[in-house]
Amino acid sequence: IGSGSLPVYGSGVVYYLDRTGSICGIMLWGLPFAEVPNDVKSTLNHLIVERMKMVISSNGTVAIRDHSKKIAEEHAGLNVDLNLLSYLHLVEESK
Repeated sequence: IGSGSLPVYGSGVVYYLDRTGSICGIMLWGLPFAEVPNDVKSTLNHLIVERMKMVISSNGTVAIRDHSKKIAEEHAGLNVDLNLLSYLHLVEESK
């Protein structure tokens, strides 16, 4: 490891946005992308792959549909239009 760099532990999700703010990619690490996580010959976890494809192709509207109610309950005083994709939707999607 070079000077100034540290390894990443745990799990995470990075959403890639294009210049217009549209979701154009998702990078995951530490998440169960295989059906049997400890078996390198295991097949892909199609549920997580399909969900990522839905988030990208819908530009996050599935996250708005699936998470707005929970966000409204947990952040009652927050002044955010839950009909528009926000960082709160992507945080919930990443859980």
